[in-house]
Amino acid sequence: MSTTGVTTWAVDLAEVGPIYPMQGSETLLWILGVAFWIGWHVWSIRWEKAYQKERIAKYGDSETLKRSLDLH
Repeated sequence: MSTTGVTTWAVDLAEVGPIYPMQGSETLLWILGVAFWIGWHVWSIRWEKAYQKERIAKYGDSETLKRSLDLH
């Protein structure tokens, strides 16, 4: 990042202009971040449900598991 022309930061930054790249895109980036966050949770929930169904199909339901672990 270049600060060409800025010799001191003790000035009104409104007169200096943009001081970092992509200034003004914060709202778009926030929306994209929230959409990614929600999408991640939806994907994670779907994946975990499918994984659990696979495990139940392979090893049985909770009653079968309880019966197989019962020591009596």
